[in-house]
Amino acid sequence: MELIIRDMQAGEAKLLQKRGSVAFLRSLEAPFMPRPKHALVAELNGEDVGCFSYSITNLGKKKLGFCDYLYVDSAHAGKGIASKLCAEGINYMREQGCDYLATSVRDDNVGSWATFEKHGFVRAKTPHMIKALGLMGYLRLSISSMQGIAGYSCDFFMATRPESQPPTSAYKKESGVGQLLLHLLTNLGLLIMPFIVGIILSNIDISYFGSSYFLAFLLSALTIFGGAILFTFIGTLLSKRNWAYRTAIGGGILLSFILSFLGIFIPIAGSWYPAKYEYTPKFKRDMAITAILPWLFLLGLRFIFGRNNSNFDSFDFLDISLLLGVANVFLVLRCIPFHTFNHGSSRVYKYNKILWIVMVVISLAVVFFW
Repeated sequence: MELIIRDMQAGEAKLLQKRGSVAFLRSLEAPFMPRPKHALVAELNGEDVGCFSYSITNLGKKKLGFCDYLYVDSAHAGKGIASKLCAEGINYMREQGCDYLATSVRDDNVGSWATFEKHGFVRAKTPHMIKALGLMGYLRLSISSMQGIAGYSCDFFMATRPESQPPTSAYKKESGVGQLLLHLLTNLGLLIMPFIVGIILSNIDISYFGSSYFLAFLLSALTIFGGAILFTFIGTLLSKRNWAYRTAIGGGILLSFILSFLGIFIPIAGSWYPAKYEYTPKFKRDMAITAILPWLFLLGLRFIFGRNNSNFDSFDFLDISLLLGVANVFLVLRCIPFHTFNHGSSRVYKYNKILWIVMVVISLAVVFFW
């Protein structure tokens, strides 16, 4: 095997963009795949099999190297090509004097996680990135990389030059209870965004937030989110694995807030993730269980409240219409197997496509005909 890592040649950009779109086909990132301006190409026995697309940007007195995307042809996965390609790209950006290195990775893209972490990257919290790059630098990065808009369910990963400050250890991978609460509160904020807009436009009186209806609104939303999180957690207990909760707060947050501002609720992604990934049937089964149980919880709510809605009209502590509406949103989202909207369906899809089809048919039937 003769592997050569070389610079992109003139006239190759369009072809590399096309191959990158194919590599990311199962994600909604594919339509936003940029045509590389600068890239390293992995050539194996005379065949182009991978690409490391990058950009170097001056942010005031700091220089940022950003990996737009890294891919290797699926036929050549597992040969260490991605790691070698990544190492060459990182070394080049450091040689150019970049103070910080960054990239964005889908929350379920285990291969990229491992590759970048191996080369000193860690998942970066937004406050740390703003401190490092400045607010304008962070916003510029988010928009230019499409991270804040199209990078839904993605995380920023970041590293520094060995001699630069703050050290890489300042960027931490967060998981656990804090991430769970962050996920819950962020999505509740997205739900009440239209009411905040109404107050700003004077369409809603501010006293609404103290009304019994608004409290019922919050309780209904907490029932959906809390129940889904709880049943996902129960699914983790059925395996002998270590799991931690985390939310992909870094990617797509601008998209969610913009749509919420317009009254369209698209929740921030978050779930329980295993500490160690495997490529085995048993692992796929364990992952699928964590998606099936919250789906059954949502179906149960639709069955109890949807079929007997009139029996609950007198409930002062629940907004049944909201409860059913949010349940419908999540049932529909769980029909989408794309990684970008990873609310569980992709876990079932990877495990058993027939089972996924059954879930889709049942979900759509309940949402549109129940």
